[in-house]
Amino acid sequence: MDAPKDTKSTALSERIKHFEWSNSASQALHAFTNIKLADFRRYLICTGLVVIAALVAESSNSLTTAPSLTLIFLVPVVVSARRYGLRPAVFTAVLSVLCWDFFFTLPYYTLYMSDPRDVAAFVVFLVVSLVVGGMTAQIQRQNHQLASQAQSMSWLYGLSQEILLLPTVDKIASFAASRISDVLGTQAVVCLRGHDSGDPVMFPPQIRLSPEELAAAERAWSESAPSERWGRYDFLALRTLQGRIGSVGISRCASALSEEERQKLEALLNQVAIAIERAWLAHDVEHARMVAETERLRNALLTSVSHDLRTPLTTILGALSTLEDVRGALDASTRSELVSTARDEAERLNRFVGNLLDITRLESGNLRARLMATDIDDVVECVLRRGRSMLASHVIEVSVPEDLPLANADFALLEQVLFNLLDNAAKYSPPHTKIRIRAFESESSVVLEIADEGPGIPEPVRERVFEKFNRYILGDSVPPGTGLGLTISRGFLKSMSGTIHVAGAEGHGTVFSIRLKRA
Repeated sequence: MDAPKDTKSTALSERIKHFEWSNSASQALHAFTNIKLADFRRYLICTGLVVIAALVAESSNSLTTAPSLTLIFLVPVVVSARRYGLRPAVFTAVLSVLCWDFFFTLPYYTLYMSDPRDVAAFVVFLVVSLVVGGMTAQIQRQNHQLASQAQSMSWLYGLSQEILLLPTVDKIASFAASRISDVLGTQAVVCLRGHDSGDPVMFPPQIRLSPEELAAAERAWSESAPSERWGRYDFLALRTLQGRIGSVGISRCASALSEEERQKLEALLNQVAIAIERAWLAHDVEHARMVAETERLRNALLTSVSHDLRTPLTTILGALSTLEDVRGALDASTRSELVSTARDEAERLNRFVGNLLDITRLESGNLRARLMATDIDDVVECVLRRGRSMLASHVIEVSVPEDLPLANADFALLEQVLFNLLDNAAKYSPPHTKIRIRAFESESSVVLEIADEGPGIPEPVRERVFEKFNRYILGDSVPPGTGLGLTISRGFLKSMSGTIHVAGAEGHGTVFSIRLKRA
C-alpha cells in the first residue's frame, strides 16, 4: 500500500512543476466562467460538496478500491439535485467524475486512465450520477409544484372566505381592486355595470378614468375581445354564467404577466365575479321578499282599515245625523249621550290613525328618540289623564315609589307606549276589574309593569302578539283594534334602548314589563 502512495506523491510533484491544461479541463473552466452571477453561489456550494466528498474518499482510499469510491461522490450529486435542481446536479456529477478520475485513478493527477476497468467505472459512474441527479431534480421539481399548488389552493380558499364575508357589491369591488393591486404590484380599478341602471360604476371611487378609458372599460364587458387596452389600463372582462358584468383595469400589460400572476389574477377575477353575482341575486331575492311583504302588509292594512276605521266613522255619522234630524225631539240627556258617543268614537278613530302613522314611522326608519332624564310618575299621570274615558270602567291601581330613579327615555314615546298597553288591558279585561301600574328599580334599570285581570295569553303565543296585525282572540269576542299597538310599543322602546316582555299574572291575567336604562 506504500508504493502507490509514493507513486502518487511523485506524480503530484511532477504535475505541480509541469502543470498544463488539458483540452477537457480548459472547456470545463470556460463553462464555469460563463455561469450567471446570480447562480454563482449555488455552484460554489456544489463545488464545496465535491471537495468534501474528495476528502472523505481520500481518507477511505486505503480501505477500498477506486471504483468503490464513486459511491461517495454520488452523495453531493443527490444533495445538489435535491437542493438546487437539474443544472447544478449535472454540474456536480461532471465535477465529481473529473475529481474521481483526477485524484483516484492511475496515473494520478491526470485525466488519462490506463486501466480499462477505470474507464468502465468512469462511464458507469457518469451515467448513474446523471440519472440519479436528474431523477432527484425531477422529484424535487414536482415537490415544488405540489407545494406551489397547495399554496395557491390555500390562497384561493382564504380569498373565497374573505369574499364570502363581504355583504355588498361595493365592498366586494373595492376589495377586488385592493387585492389585485397587492397581487400584481400595480394600480387596479374595477368598473361594474350598474345592476339596475346599466351605467358604469367605478371602484375605488376616488379613481377617475378619462372618457376614452371608460369607453374601453365598457367595450371590455360588451364585446367578445379578451381585453381592451387604452391609456394607463389594460381592461379584462369579469364573466359569470349570465354574461359579462364588468371589467377590471390593471396598469400593466396583461400579456406581460408571469404564469403565476396570470393564474392568480384569473382565479381572483372568477371569485370576484361569482361574489358580485351572488350579491346581486341576494339583492333581487330580498327585493322580491320586500315586495311580497309589502303586498301582504298592504292587504292586511286595507282589511284592518276597512273594518276598524269604518266602524267609528259610522257611529260618528249616525250620532251627528240623529242630532241634526231630530234635535227637537231629543231630551238633554240623550243629546249629551250622542255627543259623548261621537267624541269617544272620534278618539278611537284618532288612535287608529295615530297607530298607522306610528307604524309608518317605524317601518321607514325615520323615528329618532330624544332621550332625556324622565320621571316615570309624570308619564303615568299624563297617560291616566289622557285615557280617562278609556279606563272609566276599570279600577286603576298605581304604585310608583317617590325615590324611583329617573329613566333615560323619550317622554312622548314612553307616554304612547304606556297608553297602548293600558288600551290593550282595558280592551281585553272585563269591566270593573283592576289594572295595576307598578314601577320599581332592578339591576340599575327602571322597570314599569302593567298587569290586568283578563283571560291571559298562553305562553306559546306570547311573543307573536308583538307582530304586526297579530291579535290574540279568545272565544267569539273580537275587541276593536288594528293589531299594531304592541308592535309600535316594542319599536318605540327599541329606539330608546329599552325592552318589553309579556308574562302571565298570578292566577289569571297578563303582565307587560318595560325595562329602561337609568338616566
